[in-house]
Amino acid sequence: MKKSCLEVKYTAVAIRHIVQSGLLTEDDLLLVSSLCEQYTEGEDNADFYPSYSLPSNKILLFAFGIVVAIVATLLSTFIIISLLILAVILLLFAVYKIICYYRVSVVRKDGIQLRDYLKQFDELLLMVSKCLRLIQEAEVVSRGYTRLTPLTPASRIEQQGTGYQCVVLRRCVVNVCENLLSGLHKAGTDLCSKFPLKVELADYQQPLPLEDSPQEVEAIAMESLKLFVRVVALHNSGLLRITALCLNGELTKEPPSFNLLSMLPTTLVHDSHSSLKQSFALHRNRVFGE
Repeated sequence: MKKSCLEVKYTAVAIRHIVQSGLLTEDDLLLVSSLCEQYTEGEDNADFYPSYSLPSNKILLFAFGIVVAIVATLLSTFIIISLLILAVILLLFAVYKIICYYRVSVVRKDGIQLRDYLKQFDELLLMVSKCLRLIQEAEVVSRGYTRLTPLTPASRIEQQGTGYQCVVLRRCVVNVCENLLSGLHKAGTDLCSKFPLKVELADYQQPLPLEDSPQEVEAIAMESLKLFVRVVALHNSGLLRITALCLNGELTKEPPSFNLLSMLPTTLVHDSHSSLKQSFALHRNRVFGE
């Protein structure tokens, strides 16, 4: 079934946003770019605010109907019937325009959803990096150094066995990562079940499996925290890969709907960022008195 201009623009802009987000791994980027090549080429600044107008053939059809109704009104003795026909044509025209504007509003809402998700996840990763650096600085300061520098042996300080600094912040990072892993995996599974790909492409749609979390003491170690963050980034890349493939109606068994992007866990990412931001600010004040 041939796609409308609005559907093609919707798909192309959404996939380009995902490809250009910088949140895909190299393998996922190559896969999406190869399977959705026809949608990845275009303007980098394209956005989800299309100016949608009626196709010219439908405008001509409505105009022809209106002209015929007016002529019939002028030449016919059944003026009331002719006016009713004219009113019906105008009503159908108005209903069609309302439907068009509704479809555009759905596209705009989905576009905002995707844009916010990509932006907030990028900010979340940045906040996690700040938290890890703060933890390292706290470990360094507690051992007599002034501040973390490239020459400070931060990677070996935790191995000296004198206890962890910023334990609450470490646990906050662990909890955020665990919640994100669960939410990302659920979103990917829901997308796979609702918009399955064709049989020959099914392997590319499967989300990454969830692994058992490490023990509490191991989980809050710096290396474990960094591993958690890398795993979260991998799962997010997998979810974005699945989303991009589901957007391409040529790859799915059934045409995707306009509300596909609303299945992204935007609220979860936002709440995770807020939680980390509060914990980061509290521990920064405690460590450095800022």
